[in-house]
Amino acid sequence: MSRVEQDRKNKRLPEPCIVVVFGASGDLTKRKLLPALFHLKQAGLLREEFAVVGMARRDLSETFVPDMKDGIFKGGGVAETDPRLDSFLDRVKYFQTNFDDDDGFERLKHYLAELDEDLGTRGNRLFYLAVAPEYFADIIARLGAHGMAQSGEEGQLGPGRDREAMVQPNRNIRGDRK
Repeated sequence: MSRVEQDRKNKRLPEPCIVVVFGASGDLTKRKLLPALFHLKQAGLLREEFAVVGMARRDLSETFVPDMKDGIFKGGGVAETDPRLDSFLDRVKYFQTNFDDDDGFERLKHYLAELDEDLGTRGNRLFYLAVAPEYFADIIARLGAHGMAQSGEEGQLGPGRDREAMVQPNRNIRGDRK
């Protein structure tokens, strides 16, 4: 039995949450991330209280969801007639701001709070950084500065080749750039 089948059998569902994808205009989001999330929805492994907010610097408010739908078809091998697709896409949103715009991060904070209220996601967030590594520290610092992220166990966040590279994003959230 595959892990997905086992998880479905055990109903190991994640908490309600909003997945916020920084750099969502890139190919990774369209070809890999959104199709993978939709497959979790197909397998019954996502709660109804779930949303994806793609965030990028360009204004893609009119084209983001149709573009992601195309990616789910092409990258995910999904039939256009899948009855779960429309309800999934109803929970895919777009938010435009620059990664260095404090006002934009404050607007994002309020937008996510509105989605929490509308969709029942309870303030839970998963931030996915589909951006070049040189943007990580600034994005994480702004999330922390605007009260949208809290440091968990050290090492929980961040890619890296050694422990120091792994824990630095957590320090950025706390504001102690040692």
